[in-house]
Amino acid sequence: MIVEPGGLLLQNVPLSTVYDLYKETGIAIKILNGLDRQVTYRITARKPSHRGSEKWMEGYQEIPESSYLFFDRNNIVIEAQGAEEFKLFLKIPDDPRYYNQHWAVTVAVEGQPSPGEVFALAAYLPFEIETESRNSVGEKPWGKLGIEPSSLTLNTAGKEKIRIYNNEGKKQKYQLGIGIPGKTTSMRQIGLTQGYRDIPNVKWIGISHDELAVKQDGVREVSLTARLPDKPAEAGPWETFLWIESDSGEKAFVRIDIEQ
Repeated sequence: MIVEPGGLLLQNVPLSTVYDLYKETGIAIKILNGLDRQVTYRITARKPSHRGSEKWMEGYQEIPESSYLFFDRNNIVIEAQGAEEFKLFLKIPDDPRYYNQHWAVTVAVEGQPSPGEVFALAAYLPFEIETESRNSVGEKPWGKLGIEPSSLTLNTAGKEKIRIYNNEGKKQKYQLGIGIPGKTTSMRQIGLTQGYRDIPNVKWIGISHDELAVKQDGVREVSLTARLPDKPAEAGPWETFLWIESDSGEKAFVRIDIEQ
């Protein structure tokens, strides 16, 4: 069995309305049955920890409810050596806490064994969901480590600010850095927004703090500025990340887009 694509990043997903992956991107998920018999495949959405691995891409949190993700059908019968497609939809409740979120969810495609069989082929596809970035929504972001906004655009004209919310139940110290961490526990690396290149030099981004403490249920601001050279050797637009990690190991990030 082959499933294409093997994972996806969905960005700028709105709240309260149905996000149609095929309508927005032209992508449907395709299953290729390589067996010489007919197979029924069961399709479900799950939290990544459901399979017991408890690992997903760093900087993302498990989706609050896997039911936010659904499909045009949950059972597909595919003939021997055949292929079929299914469509994916996403509807996130209209809750201000759900702006500025980075979530991980798994799409499970599981072949159903024929009579007398014990095992069947299965694929578990990692999906990352980034909800719409907004500033000053009036409520703390959902999750143990909240950020607001989750993306921003920097240019040489001024300074931008982000807020870090400590929702972990006790005082935390946070380490902050610009760029992609050199070591991660996940097999996959976070992807850049389509149309952007990795920033040539992370020192072009100035940050007001490289660490800070936030009291329980507190919030602190961090300022960022762009320090671009007059004639960069490489053309933009560029993107990089502000990475944030708490003493307890919670991680989050802000996408930083840079304009000349």
